[in-house]
Amino acid sequence: MTMAMRSFECLLFSFLVLVVVCAKAGLGTTVGCVERERQALLRFKHGLVDDYGILSSWDTRDCCQWRGVRCSNQSGHIVMLHLPAPPTEFEDEYVHKFQSLRGEISPSLLELEHLTHLDLSCNDFERSHIPPFVASLSKIQYLNLSYANFTGRLPSQLGNLSNLLSLDLSSNDFEGRPIPPFLASLTKIQHLSLSYANFTGRLPSHFGNLSNLLSLDLSYNYDLNCGNLEWLSHLSSLRHLDLNLPPLTTPSFSPVNSSAPLAFLDLSDNDYDSSIYPWLFNFTTTLVHLDLSWNDHLNGSIPDAFGNMISLAYLDISHSQLHGSIPDIFGNMASLERLDLSANKLEGEIPKSLSNLCRLQGLSLGYNNLSGQLPQVLDLLACANDTLDTLFLTDNQFAGSFPDFIGFSSLKELELDHNQINGTLPKSIGQLTKLEALIIGSNSLQGVISEAHLLHLSRLSYLDLSSNSFNFNMSSEWVPPFQLIFLQLTSCQLGPRFPSWLRTQKQLQSLDISTSDISDVIPHWFWNLTSLIYFFNISNNQITGTLPNLSSKFDQPLYIDMSSNHLEGSIPQLPSGLSWLDLSNNKFSGSITLLCTVANSYLAYLDLSNNLLSGELPNCWPQWKSLTVLNLENNQFSRKIPESFGSLQLIQTLHLRNKNLIGELPSSLKKCKSLSFIDLAKNRLSGEIPPWIGGNLPNLMVLNLQSNKFSGSISPEVCQLKKIQILDLSDNNMSGTIPRCLSNFTAMTKKESLTITYNFSMSYQHWSYVDKEFVKWKGREFEFKNTLGLVKSIDLSSNKLTGEIPKEVTDLLELVSLNFSRNNLTGLIPITIGQLKSLDILDLSQNQLIGEIPSSLSEIDRLSTLDLSNNNLSGMIPQGTQLQSFNTFSYEGNPTLCGPPLLKKCPRDKAEGAPNVYSDEDDIQQDGNDMWFYVSIALGFIVGFWGVNHIWIGSLTISFCFPQQSISPLLSLSVGGLLMEISSENPQDSTISSSDADQNHDSVVPVLLNHGSTESDQDIPEEEGRGILEVMASTGKFWHDWDKLKNLLSFQLKQVLSEYPEAKMTTDEQNSSLGETYLDLVKRLDEVLLSFIEGPPFTLQRLCEIILDAQSIYPYLSKLALALEKNLLVTSTLAICTDPYPTTLVQKPDEPPEKGSEEPVQHHDSVQNGVEAEPTQGDKDEIMTEVEEADIEEDMTIDMEALEEIVVGSSETNSTPPTNS
Repeated sequence: MTMAMRSFECLLFSFLVLVVVCAKAGLGTTVGCVERERQALLRFKHGLVDDYGILSSWDTRDCCQWRGVRCSNQSGHIVMLHLPAPPTEFEDEYVHKFQSLRGEISPSLLELEHLTHLDLSCNDFERSHIPPFVASLSKIQYLNLSYANFTGRLPSQLGNLSNLLSLDLSSNDFEGRPIPPFLASLTKIQHLSLSYANFTGRLPSHFGNLSNLLSLDLSYNYDLNCGNLEWLSHLSSLRHLDLNLPPLTTPSFSPVNSSAPLAFLDLSDNDYDSSIYPWLFNFTTTLVHLDLSWNDHLNGSIPDAFGNMISLAYLDISHSQLHGSIPDIFGNMASLERLDLSANKLEGEIPKSLSNLCRLQGLSLGYNNLSGQLPQVLDLLACANDTLDTLFLTDNQFAGSFPDFIGFSSLKELELDHNQINGTLPKSIGQLTKLEALIIGSNSLQGVISEAHLLHLSRLSYLDLSSNSFNFNMSSEWVPPFQLIFLQLTSCQLGPRFPSWLRTQKQLQSLDISTSDISDVIPHWFWNLTSLIYFFNISNNQITGTLPNLSSKFDQPLYIDMSSNHLEGSIPQLPSGLSWLDLSNNKFSGSITLLCTVANSYLAYLDLSNNLLSGELPNCWPQWKSLTVLNLENNQFSRKIPESFGSLQLIQTLHLRNKNLIGELPSSLKKCKSLSFIDLAKNRLSGEIPPWIGGNLPNLMVLNLQSNKFSGSISPEVCQLKKIQILDLSDNNMSGTIPRCLSNFTAMTKKESLTITYNFSMSYQHWSYVDKEFVKWKGREFEFKNTLGLVKSIDLSSNKLTGEIPKEVTDLLELVSLNFSRNNLTGLIPITIGQLKSLDILDLSQNQLIGEIPSSLSEIDRLSTLDLSNNNLSGMIPQGTQLQSFNTFSYEGNPTLCGPPLLKKCPRDKAEGAPNVYSDEDDIQQDGNDMWFYVSIALGFIVGFWGVNHIWIGSLTISFCFPQQSISPLLSLSVGGLLMEISSENPQDSTISSSDADQNHDSVVPVLLNHGSTESDQDIPEEEGRGILEVMASTGKFWHDWDKLKNLLSFQLKQVLSEYPEAKMTTDEQNSSLGETYLDLVKRLDEVLLSFIEGPPFTLQRLCEIILDAQSIYPYLSKLALALEKNLLVTSTLAICTDPYPTTLVQKPDEPPEKGSEEPVQHHDSVQNGVEAEPTQGDKDEIMTEVEEADIEEDMTIDMEALEEIVVGSSETNSTPPTNS
């Protein structure tokens, strides 16, 4: 029950009692008040402070005419003093303000001997105690001191009020004391409310003696224990029971007198589980109102027995853990007016039996996993079309077109956001004249919103059309018939000008028009709308101009976001009370010292990053004691970090990268014990990294100090950072050894959540912030956000570290990136390196490491980037497809390292591979055959690559000069219409004429795309599609329309997945092998791929590499799926390339390649945003590149020496070079 409802009940109940007493006593003013009582009231008034003139009428002769005073018309004695404070004009669900009297209660009230009714609720008695003399008002029947700011102990004398029928002490603070036993002596009492009163302990067992009790409210006394509720069996008259008392141990319910006519039962916000049901169903025939919401242990399916509660008008089981479907028997509850099952785990469709609920006024099913077609749902509710005022289906899986709500004339709240509703919004929505809230954001709706859609919605206060594809088309002269409080139009097309109809909305409290294509200067009238706004978001537009003094424009702002625009000028003066300010990604310049003019203890989030701000950082941080997130990165600040930063004791995130900051880290930061994220990269900070970072910042998850001038050794205290996930000290002047205690980084040993998120609660508003960080990934920096929690990285590269690699680092089992390169490390690579099964990147290059590469390294199947170059490693590279898949650059600079992928053979290979019986001539013959085997691979790759792209080579003559004994008898390569034969018997037969090449020309007609164009709508042929994938895999760029490429990738992805044996398994076998069915896997990956709208993910290059050669890289589908998923879990996208299409890979038909004019297409290192990146096939890329570097002419002769340089390179051999023929 909300605070607003309780306030309303308080006033309503007081009014009803007043009416009853007036009717019973025959109140009037025929006699006039008693002077002694009049003087008593004046003394009572004298003890109060009346700020609002509530008692201004208390100056006439007849006190019976005074406000709140009622007298008996027989005796003239005062029988009622009814002075509850009226509410102020501004009131909402969470904030209550009253025109309260202040001060103390005068003992003069004892003169009112005939008083039966005293109501001083909602006034402010300034945390005083309830005066004991109140208990001397012996005739009192109604006493209401609720919401009156009383505290302390209840006077025991209250137990003497033997005539008391109603007592309300709710919403005071009795300081955690038990409910006094003397209340159980009030045997005549019928209504008792002690809610929100901070009572604790066990409920007095004598409460069972209150046999006349009709209504009992003990709710929201969080430490009150009601025992096993056995005492309820004695309350035979009880009709209203409110016991939401978390955490309440589920009682072992005794059988309750089922004859008790219990009609109202509120057990919300407890820890009840399903054992409550048998007790509940004792009241099947009497219950009218049942609230079981916010019981986290109430799980399982909904019992069918609820369908027998035929008298139930109100049922709320929301915010629990219910699952399964909505029972069909719910249709039996024909009296049901309000049904709330929201925020559970329900699924399936809405049962058809709900069509019997013709009295239904409110249906709340939001935040479940319900499905079905929305038009059919509306058909089910047709019986209640005259009564239904609330339909809440938010965050489900409802689909279909937006239905016509004509006929639902009582509808006030329509909330359908976060579903899958499509189509357009019908203009008939504008005929719902009682509509107060239209919330349909985050669907797939589209089309134009015109004045007709909103024409008759004069009561509309809440409008959310955000995250659809709506285009607003309103006349500049249009005046809406409504005054909105809440307006959310993010991602709607409003621009390019600010919509002029907004100037009429003077009651706005929340405004979000972000990402709405506005490219305009903020008009002057716009700032006239902001005085009441607490939530203000105009981010992600192209708004220009400067900002005025914001402190004069907002009266009570909480959240202001103007980020990602083109605003300029200086940072304006801020309003007080602000909690969230984001001005990032603009063109603001100058100093930020003006911020210091506003003492704001509420500011929790401040982001001024990516501007042109300069000067020193101000020294006024102590005034912002609530600051949690501070981001000032990518500006032009200089000088030192102020010592006053240490006053930010609630700070969790500190981003100060890319500045010109100098000096040492201020020691005052050790006071910021809540810090979990520090990014000071790319500054000029110096000195030693202080040991207190480890000892005083226990919550640190990210520490990025790269590219500074820090020196000294890495203190062992850093190992106290048990929560650290990213540690980057690279590119400094650090020396000494790597601490051996790295295994204390326990967060790197276990999986964490996908994101690093902070939640904010400010004045009953709840927001969250997902942190982001730039991480060096495969030699480049990328911003991680949605998968940042998965990144476990240590980077100590480019320092002067010495000593051995501590073997303890291999205990960090979830580490995904380890970079110790460019140091002076010595010793062996730890033999337990293979324990790091999650490792994606390993860079130990440019050190002085010795010994062999541990064989366990080949067991890391996720490893996609490996660099061991420029060390003193020796021996054979361990065998296994993983390590052999990397190119030679990963191993070069180790003179005594041998084995594939290096062309240098290991000595034992030579000894085992060449028996002594062979002659020198045989060796030459074998080497020649080996060489021609590699040549055939290279030429096959070239021809295959050309063939699949439908490239025709006209008349191309290739002559080979070689010894007759040095090649295989026949090498034949045929792709499409190109046939190449190489024969040792007749060198002339190796020439291919153009007529031979043209014989198959008609059978393969190439479809060449107009690169960079979107004109062609025809599907891309499979062969050409593969060629396009190969170009993207080679370059990491794309030239074609993204929608067509997306369809191509989707098709190829499904083809690749279907080739794995799991596709043909049974469903049970698939679940056992994959953790899901094959069809679910394909659907999930395809949906993620198709979700990229603006362009492909920046991992496009790696995705193409995987699709082209999936089974050789990943023999198992589960591994492939994991790799694809991690490459698709990115947020950044690529833009279409405007460079010329690479003609070395794609040539127009009948057009010979230019003679030696093209640069070879380089194979870029694959880079991706995710935890897993897959291995590249180094051999193929290396051979392809080397062959491309050769000049190809129409008549070309390749002799043995040239081929030996291309294929064999400088590899060592015992054979003598063959002689040219």
